[in-house]
Amino acid sequence: MEELKVNNCESLKELFQADNCFGVDALEFCGQLKTLELKRLPALNLVPLHLFKSVSSLTLFGLNWEHVISADMLGSSLQQLEHLSIVHCHSMEAVMIDVVSAIELPRLTKLYLDSLGCAKSFFSTAKKEATLR
Repeated sequence: MEELKVNNCESLKELFQADNCFGVDALEFCGQLKTLELKRLPALNLVPLHLFKSVSSLTLFGLNWEHVISADMLGSSLQQLEHLSIVHCHSMEAVMIDVVSAIELPRLTKLYLDSLGCAKSFFSTAKKEATLR
């Protein structure tokens, strides 16, 4: 499967149970996805985005997350990301948190942030010299 869209599931708390997704190993399943779209899922806990190594398009709409990307998710996990869209995530304070060094998203060409009511920063760092590349 290359595309996963989950919309309007108000009670959904998790996409994966442990290491299993739809009866398939989660790493194997997630490693094939190119597009991940999560919309209007107010009860959804953070999704382990580090599993989505091949995702090139990520859309988050109407989630109650405080952040999307943390330091443990960086590195090779989002290297294929080209489009990132975050809309109506009113609880989100920062897109990236606990960043301690350079953030490399080499293929990112489109970034869309809209209606993030609590947003204070694009990324908050533990060190002042952290940069987005």
